[in-house]
Amino acid sequence: MRIEVPLSQNLANELIEFLTGIFGSPPDIQMETLLGNENQHNRNLLYFSRRDRSLAGTCLLTISRTYPILGGLGEVATDPSSRRTGIATELCEQAVSDFQETGGQALFLGTINPSAARVYHRLGWRKLPGAGIMVNTTSRESPEEFLNDYFNYMGHTTSPDHPHRKPSEELNREEITIHQGSPEFRIPIIPLIHTPHDNQILDANARIFSRRYADPGGCMSLYPKYEGIARNGRGAWFVAYTNTERVVGISTVSLQQSGSCQVDGFTHQLFSECMEDLISTAMKWGAGSGASKVQATVSIEDEDKQTFMESLGFRKDKAGDDFEVGGRVVASIRMERSTSGL
Repeated sequence: MRIEVPLSQNLANELIEFLTGIFGSPPDIQMETLLGNENQHNRNLLYFSRRDRSLAGTCLLTISRTYPILGGLGEVATDPSSRRTGIATELCEQAVSDFQETGGQALFLGTINPSAARVYHRLGWRKLPGAGIMVNTTSRESPEEFLNDYFNYMGHTTSPDHPHRKPSEELNREEITIHQGSPEFRIPIIPLIHTPHDNQILDANARIFSRRYADPGGCMSLYPKYEGIARNGRGAWFVAYTNTERVVGISTVSLQQSGSCQVDGFTHQLFSECMEDLISTAMKWGAGSGASKVQATVSIEDEDKQTFMESLGFRKDKAGDDFEVGGRVVASIRMERSTSGL
């Protein structure tokens, strides 16, 4: 059965309880989302099966309304008593079919379960190296090829091979603006984060690392990390957004108990020119929220990022926290500047 969000309160309660029982912790999807609070930004479709009136299997398809070639599949769960009956395969297969029929080009999901990965592989998903996610591309190109094309081509003008993109020689025509984070970017941040980046620590606030060095951590669980920073007004996050409706950079700011704020961010390498605007926007939010100083925590090995922060007025202060990146401990340095002049 398929139902499009908003769900009834009873079904939403039942789904949360079912997923929590299966996974041992609350799901990434929040109650308010199931009740429709982000319907203007995303389509959420619940696929489920029942046995004796109880939920036996589920999956949730999320499609970006802004850039509907992208989608994410999550909350794939089967009751233990109904496993090995083909329920998960049937539900996921229907979700893929519906996604592709509406023009979807790349459907992302996260898994670290080898048995589940084999099922997904049979349905067309392919693993992205260095990450616990898989991508189902309608064109059957590899995940790496899709990510390369996605950021090297512009959107909306048709061509035989890529009906939603323009060739890379037109990249210089793109306009980039900075937007405060919202559910609109739940899906479009996934390709950016899972693209390999040179810097080890992409965002110390969100604890997200480059796929070159470690699994960035999740797929549908990425957006909750950023919303967690903004929770209770103690932080904010921002995206660099192109006029072809792609997220090409993210920055964050988090208020600290010391009265300062910590900022961080990263961009796709093709759009590094917007990094200054991203970080400056985050710093201004911190200053406007009463922070007297701005801090940044940078991997000691990310020398280019240190140099960039120095160009914004930061100075090296002292050793920062250690981070475990790809199974090894990486030292960091804390940089600092005044909010004066922001």
